[in-house]
Amino acid sequence: MVGNLLTIWEACEKYVGAVVDANYLTDDDVRRDAEVLAWIKASGDAAAGNVQGLPPMDGKEPLKRVLTSLIYRVTAHGSSRLTQVANPMLSFVANFPPCLHIADVPRPDTPIDGTRVLAYLPKTGTIGSMINFLFTFIYSTPYEAFIPLAGIAADQSFTGANAKPCNAALVQFRRDLEAFMTLWAYQADVQGPPAQVHQWELNIET
Repeated sequence: MVGNLLTIWEACEKYVGAVVDANYLTDDDVRRDAEVLAWIKASGDAAAGNVQGLPPMDGKEPLKRVLTSLIYRVTAHGSSRLTQVANPMLSFVANFPPCLHIADVPRPDTPIDGTRVLAYLPKTGTIGSMINFLFTFIYSTPYEAFIPLAGIAADQSFTGANAKPCNAALVQFRRDLEAFMTLWAYQADVQGPPAQVHQWELNIET
């Protein structure tokens, strides 16, 4: 799972790097960008974004780190709508902390007979609720798909002087994500693209 998610991180990192390099030739260009500086300031303000630990925007590298982290968190959330999330891994919910009904956790050397063990196990209704929650997302259509319905090169969002390299990076980012979906589907032995290519959401919808 960690290796799979790192694949998404690397795709985000490559995408962000291309866009930042296309729009900022030098570190000074970042330092002079009033909108970026205002955004970071508001994001770190306890009364506004309240995001702690944001670095000062004194160059391209800190901007890349922040944007990679942000875009990764939004992008990776789309994996919650894929079949392989619920099948088979998350369908096995017997060990889920929210399913435990007794706060007491006995020591490993405590003898427990069958009757006492049953009290610690989740109720079937809880298991059903968790499964229902998971399947609500993998079998519902997202409001907007990460990869456009019109095709992987449609809906290119960048405009202006640096639009061409940025849109090229966006299309490649979509291709990288589609490759990830194919890889993960193969690992989980479920049907991959094209069946699920438009199931990955563009934004965090839940």
